[in-house]
Formats: sequence, C-alpha cells, structure tokens
Amino acid sequence: MIPCTSDLVRRAKKLGLKLSSVVDAALEQAVKEAEAKAWLDENREAIVEYNALVAKRGVFSAGRRRF
Repeated sequence: MIPCTSDLVRRAKKLGLKLSSVVDAALEQAVKEAEAKAWLDENREAIVEYNALVAKRGVFSAGRRRF
C-alpha cells in the first residue's frame, strides 16, 4: 500500500526532514535525468554513426595504448 502524501509529510516531519531540501534534491535529480535522456535522444544518430566508425576502424589511439 502506498502511503498518502499527508502521511509521508507527517512521517518526514517526525524524522526532522526539511521538506524543501528533500524536494529540491529530488527535483534536481529528476531534471538531471531528463536532461541526460534528452541529450541522448538528440545525439543518438551521431552516437550510432560514431560507434559504427569505431567498430569498422577502431579507436584512433589503439596502436598507442599500453594496457
């Protein structure tokens, strides 16, 4: 059973959590994840093309690596 919002607020206050800080942190994380997904979506074609090029020719430094 998912607790209702008021129950979560009551429990958070009982634990001494600052709701504004919790919401800010959660919102920041959600925005970062959404921005990362948007970037991947916008650049997907270039990433696929680059990966195909690397698969065909290898990476430019392959002959210089010592590991």
